[in-house]
Amino acid sequence: MSSTLHTGVYSMLQAESTLTALVSTRCYPLLLPQEVTYPAVRFQQLTGERPGAMGGDVGLVDSIVMVDCYADDIDAAHTLADAVRTAMQRKNGTYNGVEIDHVALEGPIDSHEPEIEKYRASFNARIWYRES
Repeated sequence: MSSTLHTGVYSMLQAESTLTALVSTRCYPLLLPQEVTYPAVRFQQLTGERPGAMGGDVGLVDSIVMVDCYADDIDAAHTLADAVRTAMQRKNGTYNGVEIDHVALEGPIDSHEPEIEKYRASFNARIWYRES
């Protein structure tokens, strides 16, 4: 994930007090730390397309970021997912210097992670942002 989008997503998540009340600063790009405390959020960029118009770059990046909400049970994962939805859905603005035009969420999708004995609710966030 580009460091610019990473810092913008992290800032967007941290701006939501309901989410920070649940996870504090436990929102991580790409990988969860080995000794992570749950609940926690992980996010990673899956795609990043740069559309063009009239032979040139329009300056927007159309990206998909997967956001995973991990908790001890499925109800807690859904509570966390609700806070992430509030933090991200239909947001725009500048987050830590990243100009985000729009965010649309798909999900959540539920799963269980038997190797860590946690439940997960996941979103795909379509984020349109401007490259600096």
